[in-house]
Amino acid sequence: MTGKRPFILALNATTYGHHEASWRAEGGDPASYVSAEFYVETAKLAEQGRFDLFFLADFLAYDESTKYTLFWPMEPLSVLSAVAAATEKIGLVATGSTTYNNCYDLARLFSTLDHISGGRAGWNIVTSGNPAAATNYNRFAQVPHTERYRHGHEFVEAATKLWDSRPGQGAASVGHHSERVNFDGPLDVAPSPQGYPLFVQAGSSADGKDFAGRYAEIVFTAQTTIEQSRAFRDDVRRRAFEYGRDPDTARVIPGFAPVIGSTEEEAHRLKRDLDDLILPEKIIGYVAQWGFDLSGYDIDEPFPVEITKDPAWDGITSRFDIVKGVADRAESMTIREFVRKISGSRGHANFIGTPEQIADYIEEWWVADVNDGFMLMPTHYPSGFRDFVEQVIPLLKGRGIVQRDYGEGTLRERLVLPKQQFAQRHPAEAVVR
Repeated sequence: MTGKRPFILALNATTYGHHEASWRAEGGDPASYVSAEFYVETAKLAEQGRFDLFFLADFLAYDESTKYTLFWPMEPLSVLSAVAAATEKIGLVATGSTTYNNCYDLARLFSTLDHISGGRAGWNIVTSGNPAAATNYNRFAQVPHTERYRHGHEFVEAATKLWDSRPGQGAASVGHHSERVNFDGPLDVAPSPQGYPLFVQAGSSADGKDFAGRYAEIVFTAQTTIEQSRAFRDDVRRRAFEYGRDPDTARVIPGFAPVIGSTEEEAHRLKRDLDDLILPEKIIGYVAQWGFDLSGYDIDEPFPVEITKDPAWDGITSRFDIVKGVADRAESMTIREFVRKISGSRGHANFIGTPEQIADYIEEWWVADVNDGFMLMPTHYPSGFRDFVEQVIPLLKGRGIVQRDYGEGTLRERLVLPKQQFAQRHPAEAVVR
């Protein structure tokens, strides 16, 4: 592995786990997921395992499926402020919507997180495709997909103007005035250690990949095979090059949801036990978000493949494509079997096996040079994540895949990514020096 870029290991620490029944799993405590202690202890365990990134998604609205689960997401920047005080090295990535946030406010928040964490902040840039979010944020209707991305480009460009700004600059040089983004500036938070937060992005539509090629330093995606990951990564790197970037600065990390057992039999038993806890209504509601209506069908009927034929959809295109990919292969499944298939990893790569087999799987992708790391999505907490740290991480360290210790510097510097340069300096800096 000598000479390769660092293998990036991220943890998607959103709520109770990534199996749809994980909130009911033995050993879990749903009440803990609204405590700072849960996130702090999880982040400390991730840091013990030398994870690079601690990632939190954001949810701006409930959907129909949440009535069948305990789901209490927390606002990520507030949570990561608590995590920052209890950790030292791990990167802290919060999701922030370009559709439903104020640009000036979000720039202040990420600069503040970068300061209090010592240069560890990351921004997962999303355009938010949940129709229910629109009515929660003063919109009467969902913003169309193409318009969301057009506004997303404007939002990021405007935010970087704020991060580049210095006191004493006037609105003529800093200000941005349009229908969606409106400020005079400059930003009233001191320049942070990284300048900009690490740019992370998770959209896999054509617009999403173009957005990633232009801005993203880390691209979180859902690719389930080596061939899919190679094609996706090549596409993003090509787009980055066309935007004048070094393709090596656009790192692709697919989601990965392993199920770990001391033997294969134990791992498969654990998966079956989790699947048996699924409330089918939850998954039927979940896939309905992405345009697939299974209401009115018996759970043990054959899967109605006709519902996958080009439904009208203007939400999160990449999630739609993931669900459609599973549904298109569901002709020989019952609806119950489809529910089990989609619930374990939400369309991301998964593997059921022993620690050695899971390490082999990760190494196979890494040697094939089709990804730059993985976003771990534990099926359940706490044991699903603890087992990975205690049983899989030592194997990956022994094979030279993951880091044995953290390097020095900011998050971006430890990931061997270019430092952001500022266009202006604070006028008082010369006096201070």
